[in-house]
Amino acid sequence: MSTLSVEKIKEWLGFRTMDRDLFIKVFDIPEEAIINTEFSIYQLKDLTMIHHPEVIEAQMYFHPSGSFAFIRVYQAPLEQFSVKDITAYYGEPESVERSSAGKRAHYNVYAKEGFAFSTLEGEIHFMDLFPSTSTEDYINNTYKAPGPFIR
Repeated sequence: MSTLSVEKIKEWLGFRTMDRDLFIKVFDIPEEAIINTEFSIYQLKDLTMIHHPEVIEAQMYFHPSGSFAFIRVYQAPLEQFSVKDITAYYGEPESVERSSAGKRAHYNVYAKEGFAFSTLEGEIHFMDLFPSTSTEDYINNTYKAPGPFIR
């Protein structure tokens, strides 16, 4: 079993301990990478996004207070990930929900660990990292099911 998936998840989870100001200072984030247009992710609103791929190949989101809110990882950083390795290490997901990646995609939630990912036929489309919480709290207060898929 390759541990690339698990080690990278652990690295990304480490970013959750930083607030916006500390993240900007530690990684010398340039002003143009800080986007204050009040983004929304699922049920989270009015977020500031930082996108600086040289530091983390993801989008970082912070609450208006500056506290950490969410990380969205997609595309290239996930190409080497293995659903099999993730489930071998973390076990089966606490919950499997609908994914915005498509009608047949599944959103695998590991709320106690603080991450979830969307998968279809073994391929991971995107991964979300967030503060550890209960599954019920994540589903009720953060996650938002996609609307109907229309052809």
